[in-house]
Amino acid sequence: GGPRGARAAADDAESSLARRLEAGAAEPIRTVISFDKGGAWTTLRAPAVDLEGKAVQCETKTCHLHLHAFTDLYEFAPIYSYRNAVGILMGSGNVGESLSFDRRVTNTYLSRNGGLTWTEVRKGTFIYEYGNHGGLVIIASMGSTTTAAAYSFDEGNSWKEVALGEPFSVTNVLIEPGATAKKFVVYGLRGDKGILHHMDFSGLHERTCQGIGDDVGKESSDYEYWSPTDEGTCILGHKSTYVRRKQTALCHNDEGLERPTYTKNCKCHRDNFECNIGFQRSLNSKECTKDPNARFYGHLNAGECSSGQFWASPYRRVPGDTCEGGFEPTKVLVPCTPDALKAAVHAMFSTAEMPPVAEMPADAGSSGSIVAEFFKGIASAFVIAGVMYCAARSDIVRKSGIFDRFWWSMRASRAGRSYAESRSARVGAEMVGAGYAPPPSLSV
Repeated sequence: GGPRGARAAADDAESSLARRLEAGAAEPIRTVISFDKGGAWTTLRAPAVDLEGKAVQCETKTCHLHLHAFTDLYEFAPIYSYRNAVGILMGSGNVGESLSFDRRVTNTYLSRNGGLTWTEVRKGTFIYEYGNHGGLVIIASMGSTTTAAAYSFDEGNSWKEVALGEPFSVTNVLIEPGATAKKFVVYGLRGDKGILHHMDFSGLHERTCQGIGDDVGKESSDYEYWSPTDEGTCILGHKSTYVRRKQTALCHNDEGLERPTYTKNCKCHRDNFECNIGFQRSLNSKECTKDPNARFYGHLNAGECSSGQFWASPYRRVPGDTCEGGFEPTKVLVPCTPDALKAAVHAMFSTAEMPPVAEMPADAGSSGSIVAEFFKGIASAFVIAGVMYCAARSDIVRKSGIFDRFWWSMRASRAGRSYAESRSARVGAEMVGAGYAPPPSLSV
């Protein structure tokens, strides 16, 4: 921990960045967004103008916004959102054909409509944090020493600076876990010395926002209704309407603010569905077509393959989608699964009842028969494990993630954790293996 640990982590990040720069030359990185849990993906819209109001110029025809993620944590601030800052996202990146690791073309962007559109709010790379239920945003420069932080009370529309004394390198900006307060901590390094600044914006506005009840949306209220949208009115089969402070309201939210949310189900459309196994979508398309390389389609039930083909739906509802009526997917005729794979999948996921483990066989009349049954059980276990291994080695099962879910669920149950917790731990381990290091503990 401490400043030396922070410096070592930063050095590791620089070498990791060099490797990504070299790899990026051959494999460009592009940013896409999904509004239906991955059912369909689209590129980020580039802002029409920059911070200075000048038209954004692109050298290529494919002009989109690309943002950095957590793998670039020590060099560029990652995409960031928080549940108490409704609709607000921030990120650092560039406009062009692909993501750039060149700081000279990297700027800071903000969206107040859930990532649908973006605005350039600062030139350069900054670290950021939300407070006061999203009504207050604090940023500080990354990658170079600074003498000031900046804050915005209108979601990036305007900024004011706060002096922080002698130059130092900012590591992070922190707030309490709920992001509802107006007090922040900015910490970093000046040489080998840890620096910490406490910033309190409680006295910036004397007035508390009004009109949270029946007056929401009226001119007299400081609050407005807002719904996330992907060029429509519904996300995941329903329309959710939130209450949030107006962007230009010069007041502060009460820390204990409880904002109502209204939800109504919508009619189903094609974008409420994702592609079934063996089908695929092209980027910026919502139509599912056969994957020419697939060897497994949809969900095959016993007795459906007498003619060597069966009817499968190219679509399946996105998990968590609540739409009603409307679009109904049409099934298409596809070839059956190879017999060997059907047998492996059947053995792996059969729902047939198995006899209790401790049940004695009916003809068990001696210790010899008990031992025989014991070894038969071990042999069966090895056979099942072998089938599972072969199935996991096949491209079909591996791509679908079936074996992955089974294996990590099994490990999670042994450790007393949920599958999601175990999977998160695994992803964290993969990030560390790829050069990611957790933020350092700072000794001041």
